Amino acid sequence: MIISSTGGFIMGYAISYFDDIAAFQPVINGVGGNLVAIYASRLSTALHRTSEQGSVPFWAPKKWFQYLLHTFSGKANPESKTAVILAVMAVPGHLLFYFVITRVKIYNNTMNLATMTPSFIVFYTSVAILQVVLLLLICYWLVHLTWRKNMNPDNVCIPYLTAIGDLLGTAFLAVCFYALYFAGEERLKTS
Repeated sequence: MIISSTGGFIMGYAISYFDDIAAFQPVINGVGGNLVAIYASRLSTALHRTSEQGSVPFWAPKKWFQYLLHTFSGKANPESKTAVILAVMAVPGHLLFYFVITRVKIYNNTMNLATMTPSFIVFYTSVAILQVVLLLLICYWLVHLTWRKNMNPDNVCIPYLTAIGDLLGTAFLAVCFYALYFAGEERLKTS
C-alpha cells in the first residue's frame, strides 16, 4: 500500500507540471511489471524443480553481492539467459509503444513536439531499461528470499514486484521529464 501510494504521489506531482507524462506512465509501468512477473514465475518454477521449499538450492548465490552477478550472467542460474532476454525485450517493446502513443496523439491533435525529439526518445528508453534491469535484480533476490522463508514466490513476489515496478517507473519517468525540462526542453511543461 505504501509503495503504490508513493508512486501515486509522485505521479500527481509530476502531472501537474507535465501533461504528457500521463500517456507514458501506463506503458512504462505495464511493461516493467509484466516482464518482471515472467521472470519471477520462471525463477519460482526453477526453484520448485531443483529443491524443496525452505531449502537453499545448489545454484543459489551464497553471498549477497553474488545476486548482482548471477541475475544476468551466473552460470549456475538456470534463468540468467531469460533475464538478459527480458531486459533486451524492453527496448523494442518501449519503442513500439512510443510509436503508438505518438501516432495516437498526432491523430488527436494533442501531440507535444518535445516528446518527438531524439533526446526524449533516448531518455525515455534509458529510464525504461533501467527500471527493468533494477526490477530483475530485485526479483532475483526477492524470489530466493521468499523461497528460503518457506513461502511460495509465485504468490508473494509478483504483487510486490509490480508495485515496486510502478513506483520505479513513475519516479524514473518523472526524472526523465524533469531532466529534459531543466536541460532546456521547455516545451514539455504544461502551459
